[in-house]
Amino acid sequence: MKPFSWSYSKLKNFRTCPRRHKEIDLDKRFKDKENEVLTWGNSVHAALANRLSKGLPLPKGMETFEPLINRLEQAPGTKFIVEQKLAINKDFKPVGFFAEDAWFRAVVDVLILNPPVALMVDYKAGKILDDPQQMALSSQCVFSHYPEIQAIRTEYWWLAHDTITRTDFRRDQMAPIWRAVWPRIQELEQAYNTNNYPPIPGGLCRNYCPVVTCEFHGKGG
Repeated sequence: MKPFSWSYSKLKNFRTCPRRHKEIDLDKRFKDKENEVLTWGNSVHAALANRLSKGLPLPKGMETFEPLINRLEQAPGTKFIVEQKLAINKDFKPVGFFAEDAWFRAVVDVLILNPPVALMVDYKAGKILDDPQQMALSSQCVFSHYPEIQAIRTEYWWLAHDTITRTDFRRDQMAPIWRAVWPRIQELEQAYNTNNYPPIPGGLCRNYCPVVTCEFHGKGG
């Protein structure tokens, strides 16, 4: 069995339903159902990445995002990184994304380094559900890989709502964040080590879960 590793999305999906997490994230027997929001989000995400990294023009209908791109291009910084894959081991040391001892992995949509500070941006296509924990965990990867960075301004770009939400993180303030999330990580690791992923029936079961082999599929409230 491969060593335990995790990401924010795996942690979140496990909390929603362990069985669903196992079947989709680990065993990959099923995929989330494609929907209009997801399709649009993937298209915009790819277009913004191509615009920033390759200078390609935004497709028709996405020109409204150009001011946001211009804002990033004009931001002060010594290093501009798009779609960076970062990983740390259990000792919070930087490792390669596919390293055997990679423990936590994160993908950063946009990272601008301007030591001792940095700007990190994550694109969101759906409704506004501001969760600073995702950015906090990603910030740890940046702190581990770039020791010169002491503080990070993080921004969620809610593309369908023309809204930006911000949270700042400092290197010397990360310990309480990890203490808060640690019990959830331990639950996820225990499930992995024991291969115990019981289903949690809920509203997603009826129409939104693709795991047709689950005994609660189609029966949610």
